[in-house]
Amino acid sequence: MSLARAALRICAKEAIINRTFVGDEVFDSEIGIIERVFSGDEKRAPFVVVYTDDSTMEIDGLGALSNPGPVSLVFEISVQANQKGENDENEFVIGPQTDEMIEMLLDLIERQIRVALMDPDNPWSARLDRIAARWSRVRSLRATSSGKTRYAARQLTLDVMPLHEPVPDGAPRGVWLEVIEAMEASGKGLLEDFAAMFRNEFAGRLRTDDPNNLSEGWKEIAHRYGLSAMIAKGLGIAPPDGAPVDSVLVKATVLEPGEPE
Repeated sequence: MSLARAALRICAKEAIINRTFVGDEVFDSEIGIIERVFSGDEKRAPFVVVYTDDSTMEIDGLGALSNPGPVSLVFEISVQANQKGENDENEFVIGPQTDEMIEMLLDLIERQIRVALMDPDNPWSARLDRIAARWSRVRSLRATSSGKTRYAARQLTLDVMPLHEPVPDGAPRGVWLEVIEAMEASGKGLLEDFAAMFRNEFAGRLRTDDPNNLSEGWKEIAHRYGLSAMIAKGLGIAPPDGAPVDSVLVKATVLEPGEPE
């Protein structure tokens, strides 16, 4: 599980709910919604699906595993239409061929998504911006096509480099704590469940409450930078086997982005 990617999706979804023409028809990675619309089990039109796409990154050590790498945050906007069968008894759903009015609707929803994400008074977009850390590219592409037929769907893709995965030290801080508390206060059962999962992922003993307890505190530093116990001992971050605590040569503190030094 990547907390960074999960937080990106949650913040992005919450940031645009009831901020566009789709209202609250915004789904997190729920590709199944499209299948249900086509099967006729759902009659939602239009809707937005938010998901994170694959990421790849070259690494040269275990420390890089705490970096989720570049992530594509995708908003897929889809407009569906209901149509009667030949006997007018069974209604089925199709993805309509686009036309002037549908294109206008897609463009307006995309614009509304952009405006919602840039709104300085939108707390979820502010959290998204802090989790994303660095934005690198934006693309607006047609989502579906078949030969010469162009269907009513569009993808708005934002390429970002999110924060490193947080250290499992038992104490969420900074924007991680803010996101967790916002989910807990949302009144939405699913977000409350996600908040509990997030808190569980912070459980651990890599951080010691005693700043002088260097015999344990070094583990957080080693985890952050992917150092084995042998290398940490060689660098003087961890005490050698059987040595007293004050034999540690280096004392370091890991700061989350945005924390004062």
